[in-house]
Amino acid sequence: MFPLLAVASSAAFLCAHPTHHDGDGIRCGGKGRSMRLYAIDAPEMPGSCRPGRRCTPGDPYASRDHLAELTAGRKVLCEAVDRDHYGRTIARCTADGADLSCAMVRDGFAVERYGRLSCGEMPAPAEPPPAAPPALRWWMVPAYFLIINLMAYIAFRDDKRRARRGAFRRSEANLLWLAALGGSPGALVARQRFRHKTRKQPFSALLAMIVIVQVGVIAGLGWRAVERLLA
Repeated sequence: MFPLLAVASSAAFLCAHPTHHDGDGIRCGGKGRSMRLYAIDAPEMPGSCRPGRRCTPGDPYASRDHLAELTAGRKVLCEAVDRDHYGRTIARCTADGADLSCAMVRDGFAVERYGRLSCGEMPAPAEPPPAAPPALRWWMVPAYFLIINLMAYIAFRDDKRRARRGAFRRSEANLLWLAALGGSPGALVARQRFRHKTRKQPFSALLAMIVIVQVGVIAGLGWRAVERLLA
């Protein structure tokens, strides 16, 4: 039995697209170094059994293929529990909740070695926590409103220039959507600056309605903030 170097147990992680060189190894995503399954030993591939070592008898290809069958199309979770003297991670892994080390020994494709299996007592690794959604940076909100208002301003100016040239115009729906998405200040400034669509109906009425709704929402949010401060 080779010595094991104790390491702190880490949280479980998802082993996506596992591959196997032999019946007791697992590599996640085809990247990095292969990990060894906890407390088992499978038959060595030809030429891998060093002289003087007590290697597990059996068909190494059948052992590897059986391990691949156990993980194929299943959700594989692993948890690093130790390291061997080669520096390779020793991991407990499950496939859809079934312990792979226990399954390999049970099915006769590996033997228990270098540790003690407690297949009836050993809980499956806990599910990894879901990834946290990306945090909203404080500058993203003002940056968004700056960009959308600039877009609205440029759109009104462009439509005015097209009108003077008799070119194909922007649709009123496009201009109103830019205002509704937060660009109403830019739309109002451009409307007065370029004297564009100041009397056009129902465009003017719809733009005014958008502005009234947005002012009401802002006022409501401000009132709620004040109530929280005074509570």
